Amino acid sequence: MVDSGARVRTTAPRRRRRWPAVAALAVVLAASAAYAVLRVKFEGSELGDNIASILNKRMRGRISIGSIEWSTSSLQKIITGGWVPVTARDVRVWTTAH
Repeated sequence: MVDSGARVRTTAPRRRRRWPAVAALAVVLAASAAYAVLRVKFEGSELGDNIASILNKRMRGRISIGSIEWSTSSLQKIITGGWVPVTARDVRVWTTAH
């Protein structure tokens, strides 16, 4: 067998195929992390405390919200800015006397 002198590179096509897969994996991981943060920060007792503190700054009485829940299927409406039905639990309102 005589060496023709031309080298054949087999690693370049593999690298070109690998980058889209790595990019797709990164997008999936980022979307999963964003979803997890969204569910943890914007649901349950933490969301109830956040909304109660915003409302208490703007009104004379006091309000306490135990938790707020929303369905996962409403995520598209949340992202696009639509109205989402929520369930507020353990809501208490106190009024102040003049």
